[in-house]
Amino acid sequence: MVACPRGYVEKNPMRRGFTLLELIAYIGLLTTLLVMVGSAEQSIRTTLWVQQAQIDAHQRAVAFESRLRLDIRSALRVEQLAEDRLVLTLAEGEPTVWSFSKGELRRDGRLVTAGLESWAFATSDGGVRFDGTVRARVGRLERRLGIAGWSAPRTAGGL
Repeated sequence: MVACPRGYVEKNPMRRGFTLLELIAYIGLLTTLLVMVGSAEQSIRTTLWVQQAQIDAHQRAVAFESRLRLDIRSALRVEQLAEDRLVLTLAEGEPTVWSFSKGELRRDGRLVTAGLESWAFATSDGGVRFDGTVRARVGRLERRLGIAGWSAPRTAGGL
């Protein structure tokens, strides 16, 4: 027995610190806590990726829809060669060809957007109806966005 301050007597002077069982329990609790924090972080990252995919799909869809509408409104003449091909004669007199194939929408052969699942043009009453589905992927996650609209070329007294 060893004398300690305040008159207490310590029975085992070698016992200082934690036992092996206490250390194992502490490490187990710490591991569980780290796994929970990691799962929460992964969930937040996944949510952010999904939101980014939605924003990307929406921005791409709005950009090419705006361009298509502008071309149609500026057109002097509209011809549909096939369900996936549209020819617009703009004010400059040059024909502008919009075409869809293999998931890509092209304007005069230049890629406007990729990631299209479907796209179709239909002319009626001098205007053009278009609809399609855009797909944006971020890793294994994907977002689909439907685009549909109708636009008419300008008329002599119109726009």
